[in-house]
Amino acid sequence: MTAGAPRGSFAVLFTIVFLSIAGTALIVPLLPLYAIAFGVDGVAIGVVLAVYPLMQLIFSPLWGRWSDRWGRRPVLIASLIGATLSFTVVGAAGSFPVLVAARIVGGIFAANIATAQAYAVDITPPERRTRVLGLLGAAFGLGFVVGPAVGGLLGQFNLSAPAYAAAALSLVNVVAALLFLPESRAGARTARPRPALRAALRQPAGALAIAVFGLVSLGTSVSHPILPLYAKETVGFGPAETGLLFTSMGAVSALSQATIIGRLTRRFGEHVVVLLGLALLFAGAAAMPPLTVNFGGVGIVLGMAIITVAEAITAPAATALVSHAAPLSEQGAILGVGQSAGAGARVVGPLIGAQVFAALGAYAVFIGCAIIFAVTLGVAARAWRAAADRPRVR
Repeated sequence: MTAGAPRGSFAVLFTIVFLSIAGTALIVPLLPLYAIAFGVDGVAIGVVLAVYPLMQLIFSPLWGRWSDRWGRRPVLIASLIGATLSFTVVGAAGSFPVLVAARIVGGIFAANIATAQAYAVDITPPERRTRVLGLLGAAFGLGFVVGPAVGGLLGQFNLSAPAYAAAALSLVNVVAALLFLPESRAGARTARPRPALRAALRQPAGALAIAVFGLVSLGTSVSHPILPLYAKETVGFGPAETGLLFTSMGAVSALSQATIIGRLTRRFGEHVVVLLGLALLFAGAAAMPPLTVNFGGVGIVLGMAIITVAEAITAPAATALVSHAAPLSEQGAILGVGQSAGAGARVVGPLIGAQVFAALGAYAVFIGCAIIFAVTLGVAARAWRAAADRPRVR
């Protein structure tokens, strides 16, 4: 832990991430309703959902580099101010182009994920890195438990209310960061060349770790957006059942990342945990069709429980592997590249899932996910062998 980051820093960071994700989750489920209110078609709704991760794909590496150069705190504050502006404009949007512009702004300033992860890495010893990243993942999960529920409740009164509530939460985050979050890096405002980052990306271990992170994001982004359609098509789930399913997934994810990931990593190491998580992801996706056929809605819940636990242990361990590919001075940049890979997957994944669902049917979506996870398992095994040939970067 650095001298500039007291023990309470992680608690503040955890709260900021939780409120940030809760604010985002307040409006994301309602974005299609915003678009429909403006009378646009399905393609336009897809645009609203895709522009945010597309901007993340482009800007996450840039914000990561800037956080290495100028410090985590100013970049995190800038991202929170941008999020506040984006949520406010979404609430006030009077036309579809304004809605799209607001989501573009939100995606551009979506630097808080990689920057928060880099902050956590700064203040954490390498041997505890996966556990702490898992705790941040728990904040994500809790945000996705609370956000949709509150957003759905507020949306019953006024469609703009969730966006304004998200803006208020984001503004609280700005104040919290300004008052209670110190800079995590001593001498942050120092420019320096980045040969280590370039070397890390050229190394098989670093490049393969980022590939694993991106492929995991691709597999989950193929299935998760299509899950409501899958559940409706196969067992007749309505909005209430689907909402409860997603809330349960968020709770399982938060609990798993808060309690399981640290113990597994201490005992087996990050590479083994990634391989275990990918094996469970493959098993859960492959089992989903027969579980649905034989057990109906209960089968869907069981299958998603397996997938959610697997994702909860895989994501922090894969993120830690990405972080180990570069030195502390370049954590923002390397994690930004990792988040960019994940954002690219979130752009492409829903498009693939929708096409597979339309062309081949509901069950084919999870069969396709199982194939992606099987490929990712092979890539992760190769990354393990590559990492064994080089020392870990601290």
